[in-house]
Amino acid sequence: RGVDAQIPEEQLTRLTWLSEWVVPHRGALTGTRPWVTPGTTTVEGHPLRYTAHDNTVFAFVQGARDQITLPDMRATTTTAVTTMQGAPLPWRDSPEGIVVDLPESARRPEPTVVATSPVDARY
Repeated sequence: RGVDAQIPEEQLTRLTWLSEWVVPHRGALTGTRPWVTPGTTTVEGHPLRYTAHDNTVFAFVQGARDQITLPDMRATTTTAVTTMQGAPLPWRDSPEGIVVDLPESARRPEPTVVATSPVDARY
């Protein structure tokens, strides 16, 4: 309980996970602003939040597995969708939004982050 000024093991575990997740995703977290739609859900029903930096929009999706549909985005003629490390992801525009096929490495319980640039907002 912190009586001896030590952090309980349960909290240390959570803080360790957080530090391991934040470092590779810091570009989507620091120096960003909320996008025109701060968050909704994917067409598949997963919680979804957005941040933006310049003309890049970052989509944070909780619980995604194979593919996600970003309902608030519309592709432009030059849209690219990548991982946070810059690897291109397969995607297509659809009437429901931008559909992104996720790599095997993204199929984890922690939030998946994809970078889209440039995109238009769907209203």
